[in-house]
Amino acid sequence: MPRELAPGFPDFYEWQRTSRSFSSLSMVNQRMVNLASGGTVKRIGSAFVTGSFFETLGAKPKIGRAITQQDDQPGRGNVAV
Repeated sequence: MPRELAPGFPDFYEWQRTSRSFSSLSMVNQRMVNLASGGTVKRIGSAFVTGSFFETLGAKPKIGRAITQQDDQPGRGNVAV
């Protein structure tokens, strides 16, 4: 099955920085990950997204907080939603 060739995150951040045509841009990288809990491991679908993801969609979480562009900065810890 053919796979799409997506841009890398460095290219995306350059497009986001220089874009004048869009109010918001986001990048999504879907992948399967292992989730370990109570001695069992399950394979689940996940998505790694840029900090602008929820802003671009105009979505707000019911509890907690969404990721933000500050979470994209080097040295920041991982955030899960």
